[in-house]
Amino acid sequence: MIMAHDSATTYLRSGLLHPINRWGKTQPDGGLPGLLDCGARAFDWRPTLLTNGTLAMHHAFDIIEKSMDEAVDDMLAWAAAMPNTPENLAVLGVTDCTCQDTKAQPCQCQDRVDAFLQSKNISSLTADELQRGVTVADAMKLGARSKGGAAVLAIHAWVPHYEPRVTCSGYRSGGSTSRSDGTLPSLYTCYADSSSKAFPLNRMYEYIGNVTRMGPDSNRSFGTVQALWEEDAASVAIGTLHGSSLMKDETKSNLNHLLTQRIKSGLWNVSQVGMIEINNVCDGGAELLAAFREAAMN
Repeated sequence: MIMAHDSATTYLRSGLLHPINRWGKTQPDGGLPGLLDCGARAFDWRPTLLTNGTLAMHHAFDIIEKSMDEAVDDMLAWAAAMPNTPENLAVLGVTDCTCQDTKAQPCQCQDRVDAFLQSKNISSLTADELQRGVTVADAMKLGARSKGGAAVLAIHAWVPHYEPRVTCSGYRSGGSTSRSDGTLPSLYTCYADSSSKAFPLNRMYEYIGNVTRMGPDSNRSFGTVQALWEEDAASVAIGTLHGSSLMKDETKSNLNHLLTQRIKSGLWNVSQVGMIEINNVCDGGAELLAAFREAAMN
């Protein structure tokens, strides 16, 4: 599967009037149906319980204005119109469930999400259930919709294999200040026209290779390869100077297309990979999914 990283940010507003979202928005406009049409079949889904008691979605400190109810209904409408085949199985990967009222103990976010999923007739798989062994056929049966259409399932736990060092831009010495010898640290960017792109790209490929070689977890934990540019203070500062954003970092580096090429050329063996998590899924996501599945089947 292709997982859309921080998928609810598809509903974040973009443009000059919303500059903070440049480094919060990871997915293009179009909502969950648009991401599904672009090849996503799983969603990195981050709920938050607001102080007024309603469920919303978030990316770090950004609160998504679109209601969770409307967003999930959009996804279910897409599923209802699609054949119930394994290729169309859609997964909500619920993670980072938070409460805006930090004084409320314990946080009731997960309980509210469970009740919400039940109200939408969406079945869930826990980590314990996954560890006992679940096949695609099991998932299709659990996620079957009563009125037909593609199956939809929720999963509450997975291993993201997050590696914060894999940024599009930064300083090779690890800081933005001068070094002890008085020289400036070596700046790099991942952009296709950058003379320093080899450094971040090779670090990305090394990370992908390391996670891939690990293969599926021995206890059957759900896992992803985060084939996306992470961000930190240096990457945001440098990217802003280059007029970039999280979305543009992907397009300016051609990362999704490079991943497709590596799969097709055999440079990335995906036979032991279950899920690839990416940004900007509509930039080559469908082609990446096709290459991924063809290579995995072979």
